[in-house]
Amino acid sequence: MLPWLGPDVAAAPFGVRAFAYTSLWVGHWFATQTVIWAILKVYQRYGWVKKNTRDPSLPLWHMLAADVFGYYSWAVGAGVVHAWYNPTWESWDYSFPYVKLFWLQLPILMAYDTWFFFVHRAVHINKWAFRHIHGMHHRSDAYLNVTSNSFEHPLDGFAVVGLPVGLVAWLGCWLGNWWALLIPLHTIACIFVFGHSGYELKLVELHEVALLAVNPMLLIQLVTPNSARPMDHEDHHTNPRVNFSLFFTFWDDLYDTAYPKRARCAVFSSLVSLAFYVLGTFFDAWVMYAPASLAAALAVHALTPLPAACYRLLGGAAARATTRLAAWDRLRREHLVSYAEKGAPGAFAADPARRYIFCYQPMGVQARGAWYTFAGKGRDSPVSGLHTVKLAVGRWIWPLPGVQQLLALYDCCDSSYATLKALLTDKVPKSVCITVGGFREAKYLQTYAVAVKCRKGFARLAAETGAALVPVVGVGETFLAGEPTFAARIFKLIVPFRPYPLQVVFGEPITPLEGESVAALHERYCAALLLLGKEHGVPLQIAE
Repeated sequence: MLPWLGPDVAAAPFGVRAFAYTSLWVGHWFATQTVIWAILKVYQRYGWVKKNTRDPSLPLWHMLAADVFGYYSWAVGAGVVHAWYNPTWESWDYSFPYVKLFWLQLPILMAYDTWFFFVHRAVHINKWAFRHIHGMHHRSDAYLNVTSNSFEHPLDGFAVVGLPVGLVAWLGCWLGNWWALLIPLHTIACIFVFGHSGYELKLVELHEVALLAVNPMLLIQLVTPNSARPMDHEDHHTNPRVNFSLFFTFWDDLYDTAYPKRARCAVFSSLVSLAFYVLGTFFDAWVMYAPASLAAALAVHALTPLPAACYRLLGGAAARATTRLAAWDRLRREHLVSYAEKGAPGAFAADPARRYIFCYQPMGVQARGAWYTFAGKGRDSPVSGLHTVKLAVGRWIWPLPGVQQLLALYDCCDSSYATLKALLTDKVPKSVCITVGGFREAKYLQTYAVAVKCRKGFARLAAETGAALVPVVGVGETFLAGEPTFAARIFKLIVPFRPYPLQVVFGEPITPLEGESVAALHERYCAALLLLGKEHGVPLQIAE
């Protein structure tokens, strides 16, 4: 894509300039479509992706010719704006502040999706408009692959795409940054192509994630609330009464036209999630642009670890006050985390005089139930009545500057054996929660396979301290966001945007017997864990 077409075009009449720049955008979008189509064909040949729909019965030349005309109706808005501004090569700002550009897409896509939803829904509701205009896009002989993308009536293309794309182009030209013009339009084009591809694309496997090389800024859809999947628009072509949006699902959720039905993403949850990723993105920018500063901070932190007095301050009364705020109960409800009623199977009656080792499984993506039950306890967690319950987190994350202090305030501790034993043998009865399988269970996403046979340290810890082992199962943990995203698979840490209902259930405490071996205690725990899963209809299986 070129920011300028040279002095001859710049000096030409406005109509010629508009046609030239419109053709330039048509060429860019057609090339994008062709590249994605070629990659998906290769993937399909090797069995790496599944094609859910049949290809169009119309000849290929017919589909491609219709695509060209359709793309002109799409690109005319951008072409007219580009020609009206009539920039030169030198007038563009080519700086690339990727954090700002990345998040600039969000308000643009949300505003565009609002326009798209209501106009798209209107041409479906109005029988005349659907029969004479929009119906062309839903023709059965043009259903459904990449070439179906812009197979539509020119009036339809201009109303649904061309006009809002012109406004997006105006914003980019007004900002004067070439990337602020190109990136949003390229992202819009890619989402349209993927949405009409007819392929099962979850962006989970490595070869699917490689598709982001076509546009790395598409990551915006993985880190924002209620992002639509490519398969959602495929469902719209199967059933034209559902999924009118293309980029997000909030309007479909609001108007009850979403399919399949999903748990709505609460506003509070969305803001928390969005803030998490905005801060994370700016942190990445700091790492990229100031590596010396990061290295110095890490070195200072490693050489001067958190003083014991400071840890006791943050991890003691301050942590208890912070983690027992009512806000955690609200956050837990909005993320659909619940518990069994008191006295019902799976409920837990806390005895403040006892010490417990809560063994939470499965790990899932982020052990959401463990965070909301044993760290952000609020006032309604079953363990809120205990004096102290610490959630053990991996030693690899504990030393990070800033993270360690926040985790201490969040009532967490490092997962070293010495730390856990010191807590469980303290004069004041204290308890800990351990995610037994850890990240070894992350590879079993969307199943209830657990890694416990290979983990015996927690049983030895119970035998040495006399603390009771409590099996805890998160029913729904492995399906925390419906579809595990690329970020979830790689970083194993994600704030859930589309929460999956999760119920945390407890088994009966298993008290170590006098003279009982670690192996026997471990065997009793495994039996109790499987029994707990069976009682609650969870197909737990010990994988390793």
